[in-house]
Amino acid sequence: MVMEQTLQESADAGIAQPNRRKFGSFFLKPEYNLKFGYRIISAGFVFFGATAWLVWQKLGQYDVMLNLGFDGHVSPLAAAGVLGEIAQITLGGFLGFVLYASMYALLTCHRVGGPTVAILDTIQRMKYGEYQLDRKLRKADELQPVQEELIKLAETLQEKKHD
Repeated sequence: MVMEQTLQESADAGIAQPNRRKFGSFFLKPEYNLKFGYRIISAGFVFFGATAWLVWQKLGQYDVMLNLGFDGHVSPLAAAGVLGEIAQITLGGFLGFVLYASMYALLTCHRVGGPTVAILDTIQRMKYGEYQLDRKLRKADELQPVQEELIKLAETLQEKKHD
């Protein structure tokens, strides 16, 4: 109740409201949130689809073997070999996705970790009164909007400092 009053008073005074974290906010800025999810989900569907298709093919071979029966010149060893291949395909599909997800996570950490260092450096320099900042992030880095807004903030503070 007190929090709502304080927020309402600050809204009435024209003070910017902080963004609240809600599940619905996840979909408000999809360029920030969903591209990571889309990439992983898409890769999951590709790996699952390829694995399912290959397993389906092998199950077809196994079905033919069972329909012929073991008296029709199909050895139980050959049937067991097809089941082993199905297990290998399934494991390979799973491991392929895990490898992809790991590499993607590593790349994403690199694209977020590097800019985090640069942003923290920018904040430190601003805390000590240095407002002539022009530290750009790499094109593939995430968090570019944050760095750009910090540079704009530094320019605004520089202007106010000279006024």
